[in-house]
Amino acid sequence: MKRAGVAVGNLFMSELAADATPFEILGLPVGGSLPHLEARFLEVQLAHHPDRFLHDPLVKQAAEGIFSRAVWAYEQLRDWETRAQWVLTLEGLWPPPLPPEVLSALMEWEEDVATGVRTEAEVFTERAACQKALEEALVEKKWPEVGQTLMKLRALKKLGERVS
Repeated sequence: MKRAGVAVGNLFMSELAADATPFEILGLPVGGSLPHLEARFLEVQLAHHPDRFLHDPLVKQAAEGIFSRAVWAYEQLRDWETRAQWVLTLEGLWPPPLPPEVLSALMEWEEDVATGVRTEAEVFTERAACQKALEEALVEKKWPEVGQTLMKLRALKKLGERVS
């Protein structure tokens, strides 16, 4: 009996659950690198772009479904923050605990911004450093560090919005 759907490597995407994670949809390990993500997405694009199946409406429809899920998964994972939250959720570490010293440092930043001790540029610079630290922690699969850094980054983003 022939299965309905389109195969992607060893993954039969039409058989994925509706609530499949972006990692499952693209057939990637949890926390995979950005270059690996981009290469895998390109593979899926080349194999399952609906325009390749104009001759067969049923296959084209299946390809459209695969393609739209792959685009959604790629968009989820190419953003470092969203990818970090997916990883932490799948690893059972969401929401991450925030150590008192990190919370204290964030409160100090907030007070410094409110009193004019720190500028918008300093908040932006700290956010950029935090973003880089998040990327590195994700690549190195240091999940607790990912959680703390993600929470700090989100706090700095909110702080930056209030300053600007």
